[in-house]
Amino acid sequence: MKQKTSLVLWASAVMMFGFLCASCAGDREREAEEETTEAVVEVAEPRVDMTEDIYVEIMARHMYLADQYSEKATDDMSEAEVLRLSTELAGKMEAIYSELGVTSSAYDAYANQLTDDMDIEAFGALMDRISDRAQELKGE
Repeated sequence: MKQKTSLVLWASAVMMFGFLCASCAGDREREAEEETTEAVVEVAEPRVDMTEDIYVEIMARHMYLADQYSEKATDDMSEAEVLRLSTELAGKMEAIYSELGVTSSAYDAYANQLTDDMDIEAFGALMDRISDRAQELKGE
């Protein structure tokens, strides 16, 4: 049962790692998967250009939501309930993209470029901004 709680935490950590390490997303399987998804689903165009501020907001909200969802997870949750929570979290992230006027693919492309171009000090400062904003969200 504790494994199910760990699964939700693990899934959240994987999503966060994926956001932070978007440069690793160049893997052929993921590209093929995205192409298939784009072929089936009409992809919305971003209404605004991605900026570092929007990136910080998305990351902070994700950290905040992941923390909330990890608290919802219990040791006696079924796999279906864990999947439902993970799906709900993904849906909330899509709503955040929409609210901020960007798409997940625009976010991924920006994150990929940002992490490729950033040195370790700048990355640390960016992570501090994200963490500070996540703490603000907890206080709201």
